[in-house]
Amino acid sequence: MYKKALYTTTTLFFAFLVLSLTYSCKKSCVIETIDISSGTINESISLFPSSGGMTGSMQGVYHITSVHNFATNFEMSLDNGVTKIPIDYSSYSILCFPMIVNCEVSFDREVSVNDILGTATYRIRAFQCKNAKCDEKRSVENYVIVPAIPASYAIIYDVDIIES
Repeated sequence: MYKKALYTTTTLFFAFLVLSLTYSCKKSCVIETIDISSGTINESISLFPSSGGMTGSMQGVYHITSVHNFATNFEMSLDNGVTKIPIDYSSYSILCFPMIVNCEVSFDREVSVNDILGTATYRIRAFQCKNAKCDEKRSVENYVIVPAIPASYAIIYDVDIIES
């Protein structure tokens, strides 16, 4: 009887220990390494800003058309950067939205246009680890090139940072 009680107590102790370790450890955060773009975003065109950090000087005007102060600060490429050409703003617009995120992040970006309402919605979902492996924060400007959106359209920014 004593052996049976000792065996039961030992078994319960080890079961408790295994459960404690399983639930007390931090669960690993897995971030997709590939950003996803959809809607009217043209992923076959590479976009090249003349410098980083331009959104900080845009005074909240993140819809870049031919009349934007920063319109000439961008080039595009149809061959993955081998040849760069000026943006044809009669065919394309650039949208952007700056964000501060941690070092482990992936983006889901989507642009949709409503010609009846005269709006375009730029939806950005940043998926990041709550407990990132580093303390560094980074600034991401979220530039995308889309078919031309009239300068008169209201741009709606639907932005979320989702932590796991």
